[in-house]
Amino acid sequence: MSAPEVSVIVVTYNQESTIGRTLESILAQKCDFDFEIIVGEDASSDQTRRICQDYAVRYPEKIRLMPETANKGIVDNYFDCLANCRGMFVTDCAGDDYWPEPGRLQVQRDYLRENVSDVAVMSDWLIVENGQTVLSSRTDRYRMYASRTDGPTMMTRLLGAINNIPLLSAMMFRKSVTDGILAMDADMVRRREWGCEDLPLMVALASKGAFGYLPIAATAYIVGDATVSNNRSDGALFDFYIKAATCLVDLIGLYAVDPCSVKDNLDSKISYLAALATSAFSSERSRKLRRLASRWPVSMPLKARLRLTLMLKLREACAAANKE
Repeated sequence: MSAPEVSVIVVTYNQESTIGRTLESILAQKCDFDFEIIVGEDASSDQTRRICQDYAVRYPEKIRLMPETANKGIVDNYFDCLANCRGMFVTDCAGDDYWPEPGRLQVQRDYLRENVSDVAVMSDWLIVENGQTVLSSRTDRYRMYASRTDGPTMMTRLLGAINNIPLLSAMMFRKSVTDGILAMDADMVRRREWGCEDLPLMVALASKGAFGYLPIAATAYIVGDATVSNNRSDGALFDFYIKAATCLVDLIGLYAVDPCSVKDNLDSKISYLAALATSAFSSERSRKLRRLASRWPVSMPLKARLRLTLMLKLREACAAANKE
């Protein structure tokens, strides 16, 4: 069997109600080349794996289901799938999203074939929330990504994105580029403590070249109650966002980016974390935040510094009380 030209990664966890729709939308792609679907089912507690197994049996020429393991988390799940991709080009789709354009693979692959200097090609995506659908390029938040972007500009935009990182699953990239990055130093991209796969991967790609652009709706991104910003306590939000902030600080250092060029995002991250840690105080969260703050590459906003001081006093008071 010859190797497919494009690999599609599908990472999924407890998505029994949507994974079938996801896989059907990928299988519906119309293109003049072979593609494969690599499914990383991450030890779901519902029927997600059974559904994935059924699709793998029905479409053995298209779908490869990764071996069953203990829960890995998004970072190891994604990069293990990437390591098993055989295609020249790679894209992905989350198990609760789907692809609305049946020609998406064809046009993105054709672009990368024709524009050999670009490391990836971006496209728009549909944002589906509370029954409303909007195209990303028609929003102020994401309009900046609706054009070809050189690598240095893309890196600054990615690291400066306060709440508007582009959608990795609306892109297609060259596997040879990511293979080279991972072979050289996997820690530049793959770290469990960052808790994410998309930002490190896109920044690494930006360090190697430009991102093209095609004005198609590549993915329908479903914003639901299970997203990180919904129905979570301040403590749970802190535990999530301190990983994102750690990732940001590490990437700034790894790629020698001027922190002043992304100061707005740095200010936003530390201010939000300080507020969360104050409202959901624990000695452990205080320790984590102060350790991160000791590495902060720019001066902090006054309110964040005051909250850090308050947490230090609370931590000292807790320590004193425990000794009594």
